[in-house]
Amino acid sequence: MTMRSLLISAALAGALLGATGLSAQTHPSASGDGGPTGLILGVNLTGSFVTVDGATFEEHTFDGRGREGGGGMQFTIGYAFTPGIGVLLHGGGVMLNEEEERMLGGVELALRYSFANSGLALVPYMEMALGGFALEDSFENRSSELAGGSLSVAGGFNFFVTRRVALNADFCYNMGIFPTVSVDSRKITDDARMGFGSSRVNVGLNWYPMAR
Repeated sequence: MTMRSLLISAALAGALLGATGLSAQTHPSASGDGGPTGLILGVNLTGSFVTVDGATFEEHTFDGRGREGGGGMQFTIGYAFTPGIGVLLHGGGVMLNEEEERMLGGVELALRYSFANSGLALVPYMEMALGGFALEDSFENRSSELAGGSLSVAGGFNFFVTRRVALNADFCYNMGIFPTVSVDSRKITDDARMGFGSSRVNVGLNWYPMAR
């Protein structure tokens, strides 16, 4: 899956939703009394750009990675305690370089605040999350892995087409540090302090199976 196809899909989805008058549209079976609560399940197509700083540690030098982009998927499970407050666990990955089998994957624990409003199908939200990520690649019979943690912020919206099903679109930016470096499954250091950042766009569906 290429970045171009993901961006085209996002643009088409945005045009379709825009044509329906998102800012004021109501949906009698959607937001209802302010929005659904309970279990949240989600699946999204993801387009992402990633940069990694270089570093020198012990006798090793890592040249870092310029800006690389790729596509992948993200899966979500969470719980909305109220129409406005929810906790979610996101997990997924993106393929950045098929030739070198370079892939970024991770999980994030997020706190979401939704701007729920009774009767409106469009529900914007903001998130803040802590996560753990790993960047893996394999080239010329040699593999490496960078692992560490991150802090991310995101903004997006759900557009409820029924009381239980919503189209989802969001933009997320995260930054973090890769302290752990392994080569050929052998840990080299836990003190690399290699900074990284990524931005990603998600487009998909959320399902609220417990909504009434």
